[in-house]
Amino acid sequence: MIPKIIHQTYKDHHLPNNYWKEYHLKWRLLHQTPEWVHKFWTDKDNDSLIKYSFPWLWKTYQSFPYKINKVDCARIAYMYLYGGVYADMDLEPQKSIHPLLKIIERQKDCFGIGQCLRQDFEISFIISSPGHPFWYFVLKQYRAALHGWKEYLRYLSADAHVLFLTGPNFIRNCFLEYSKKFNCRIFFINLHWRKPFLEDDYVIHHNSVSWIKGPAVKFCLHTQRFLHDFLYVEQITALIASVSLCIILSLLFMAFLYYQIYKRFFCPTY
Repeated sequence: MIPKIIHQTYKDHHLPNNYWKEYHLKWRLLHQTPEWVHKFWTDKDNDSLIKYSFPWLWKTYQSFPYKINKVDCARIAYMYLYGGVYADMDLEPQKSIHPLLKIIERQKDCFGIGQCLRQDFEISFIISSPGHPFWYFVLKQYRAALHGWKEYLRYLSADAHVLFLTGPNFIRNCFLEYSKKFNCRIFFINLHWRKPFLEDDYVIHHNSVSWIKGPAVKFCLHTQRFLHDFLYVEQITALIASVSLCIILSLLFMAFLYYQIYKRFFCPTY
């Protein structure tokens, strides 16, 4: 059985974004107590959870290079210890997810996880019963991932490193490995953001990409969202257009830079 607990987390209790405050309030209004329990975790809460509930993981947890890695780890701990629902702060509920819980409960050895255009294991939204062995398997893999061959990504792309160390790519790889030995089913939950919203959308992922460091990646994602939300361009077309625009702008900047170097050092002056 999936408990009616909604987990959310931020560094402290002071949400910086008015939209996040609105979405957080909407979760509470659509899923009211006493039937539902809302658990808000701060960074200090997450630290205590790992330190005292998973002491064997504490050293690895402290060694994670980015704060988002610790948040990724903590959400898996929520699911294993308590179960229920985990939702990122930029997820906006459109209606009660109670029917969604019932659908997942009817399927044996199953948990729900988000799916969007760019990722099929979108851990911004998870639904699970407590004690599912897959989540414990994931927790056990963090140490190997931290010291694995993909560590070089840390020096090439911080964003890619996050995806492979604790993010969606890591979870996908864990599931592929786990499913070789044990039966496990996933119920993928659509998190596409789109306009107009469809009647069967439970949750909309507004994809604030607050954890992303690379300016080029942020530019692509925000451009994609602008094209889709305001010009109603299809998501995949908007993604291709945003990446293409980023490449074109990069090439133009490099051409300008090379021209300035040539003009400064190689162009003869009279």
